[in-house]
Amino acid sequence: MNEDFFLSERWANVLQKGRNVFYQSQGIKELFYKENEILLKNINEESVVLDVGCGLGTHLNLISKYCKEIIGIDYSEVVLKRCRKETGHLPNVKTFNMNAKRLEFPDNAFDQVNCMFNTLGNMKDPMPVMKEITRVTKPSCHIIFSLYNLESIPERLDYYHKTGLPDATASNGEVSAFGGKFYSRSYSEEEITKMCLQTGLDVEVYKTRIAYVCEAVKK
Repeated sequence: MNEDFFLSERWANVLQKGRNVFYQSQGIKELFYKENEILLKNINEESVVLDVGCGLGTHLNLISKYCKEIIGIDYSEVVLKRCRKETGHLPNVKTFNMNAKRLEFPDNAFDQVNCMFNTLGNMKDPMPVMKEITRVTKPSCHIIFSLYNLESIPERLDYYHKTGLPDATASNGEVSAFGGKFYSRSYSEEEITKMCLQTGLDVEVYKTRIAYVCEAVKK
């Protein structure tokens, strides 16, 4: 995997095109619906929320209506530029260019941390990010994330082919494209549980047709 790919205009274009429902399979739509349901489950008007890998700002727009403040971070300034066009008018939304492996926030800062739409699955090793988002979450508060499951490959390949990665191929639950610069892997429920245990989280996993939406609580 080449992290530079996720900083590129090409990746921003894939994200932009992927928002169009014309390109979304039933499984993708079901995932979005379940993500939104779980994201809103535990927040209230006093909540301060962090969105890791905020992308084009879809969840910033949604959650801002229900919380005190939401901060979005993304590794790509190219993506954030587009995000800010859509969220700049929202007074309780802030966005920062930041590496999720080194979050620039104090311990126990947030009432909820979100990391959605397989953001962790685009990393060869998600554990440094898991440790950081756990660190900045308050005790007994929630971390919401989603990861593709092992049955997702056919729908994902079709989605990627339509949205700008025509060379996407799969092997052993991993999808790669653009000469290996794009990478996305699938997870089992057992792997998710193990990852959460290693970072001090209790987790409840909701399975959709192509993914797991995970509601973890910091012990």
